[in-house]
Amino acid sequence: MILFNPTRNKFSVTYDTNNDGKPITYEIMPTETADFDEPIYSHVKKHLIDFVVNERGVNPTFKLEVDSIEKEINADLWTDNQ
Repeated sequence: MILFNPTRNKFSVTYDTNNDGKPITYEIMPTETADFDEPIYSHVKKHLIDFVVNERGVNPTFKLEVDSIEKEINADLWTDNQ
């Protein structure tokens, strides 16, 4: 599943996928996409939404704006519709 980083800043998040105490850092460069399998996709997506919300100064309680960001970063949706 593909995620898109719509910001001008590198996004990175660390996740211990194996619960072995050795977390891995995942990155998406500005205006680029990255492909992830579950459960990494869901974890990265949640943090990428928070990252974009903070970058844009969006109030996270505004559901419509957060939903819009979620659609924007979900590259699987917009590539399937073209």
